[in-house]
Amino acid sequence: MKKKLLILGSLGLTMCLNAQVTTFVGTDALVTVKNGTLVYSGGGWQNATAGKVANEGDIMVVGSTTDIFDIANGAEFRLKYIDAENYGQLYISNIAQEGKIAGKVIKEFRADENHSD
Repeated sequence: MKKKLLILGSLGLTMCLNAQVTTFVGTDALVTVKNGTLVYSGGGWQNATAGKVANEGDIMVVGSTTDIFDIANGAEFRLKYIDAENYGQLYISNIAQEGKIAGKVIKEFRADENHSD
């Protein structure tokens, strides 16, 4: 019985420690978040050079004062537009804007190509 409790306690501690790991998109990686999907990061977010995120759903990054949100030069973080009711959204909470958030997020939008008045 004591061994089982020790194993369960160790597993629970491991899960708690892993929950604090920063989300990392590596070099040349492609991450696609489909419409209706929520990706939750309980820490910071980093995109390495040439790492790509195509977000049609929702990404929520809830960090702390020590976490960062960093999109490297050459990386791509794109909020995709599907239609007026379906589009990629990014929510960042508890990460300071000054010195902790860096990089470029590309937001697609609808443009009238053949608009005539």
